[in-house]
Amino acid sequence: MAINSNEIKRYKAAVNNDTSSNGGRMSTTQITSGVRNNLFPNVDESERTSGVTRWRKVFVKIANDDDLTAGNTKIHMTSTTGSDDYVSMCTGTDDDTYADLSSPRMYGCGVLESVATAGDTEISVELENASLSIFNTVSDDNMIWIGNGTTNEYFENVAASKTDNVVTLTLDSGDSISNSYATSNTYVASCIFAGDIECSFDTVVVTSTSGIFDTSSSPILLDNIGTVYDSWTLTFTSATAYSITGANEGLLSSGGNTSSNTSPTNTSFSKPYFTIQSAAFGGTYEAGDTITFKTYPATQPLWYKEVVPAGAATYSNNTISERVNCESA
Repeated sequence: MAINSNEIKRYKAAVNNDTSSNGGRMSTTQITSGVRNNLFPNVDESERTSGVTRWRKVFVKIANDDDLTAGNTKIHMTSTTGSDDYVSMCTGTDDDTYADLSSPRMYGCGVLESVATAGDTEISVELENASLSIFNTVSDDNMIWIGNGTTNEYFENVAASKTDNVVTLTLDSGDSISNSYATSNTYVASCIFAGDIECSFDTVVVTSTSGIFDTSSSPILLDNIGTVYDSWTLTFTSATAYSITGANEGLLSSGGNTSSNTSPTNTSFSKPYFTIQSAAFGGTYEAGDTITFKTYPATQPLWYKEVVPAGAATYSNNTISERVNCESA
């Protein structure tokens, strides 16, 4: 089994505007590649004249129906924009808004500044603007990608130094470029290392005199497509029956019973939010007892920052491109 490219989907955040509330949790609105204004709105004449900066939040979702983990995940841009604007990105959280952003580490893409030859241990990159700080010049912890549409390579532990809009990247000891690259159509990007993207749960709290909820032997089962970011409360209405309420999703229409597995349906995706195994319950519950826990979806939240400098020229069909590289088994 493997995660196919069409199972790596991108979704908008709940709020998409230019205020402090921008961002938040993942919405159910999928971003379709190649559709005009699918992320940023048009830039009007007054914004080009005076300049404008916008942020938009995107969730990379591993919508694999076999609930596979996307391992060793790297996310990066693969080209610069075609116009005078420039775009960079950073990581987010499952529910952060623009108001929560504070000097995040930024990632982005530049153009190979001089020819790179197989065996080279150093390359130079031209940035779209000298203000961009998309390679870490303080510590040698950059992960980079270099590619030309045909050949590409990744390198870790890369050192960076910057002069104006040119960055010099020095590969880790023992590393060297495997292929030769011309300056035409060759891009170099700093990579976000997202690690393993998978669903998870935590913060299980049982409020009961003698009820037991064993998630070590019988864990809460999650679904790559249906699971969302939320804090859940199971409230017992009798010794065996309970209701299910999400802090964000609200009271679900159906509850559960300790005698059988419970899989409440996320109607937006026709998949379960989670499955609670009956074997997890032990001891004796009473009406009013509660179990709380949090669930996390198989997503990597990202923020994109677009800067349109003052005096930017008009340009149609402007695009950005991003790549998700991962492994699955």
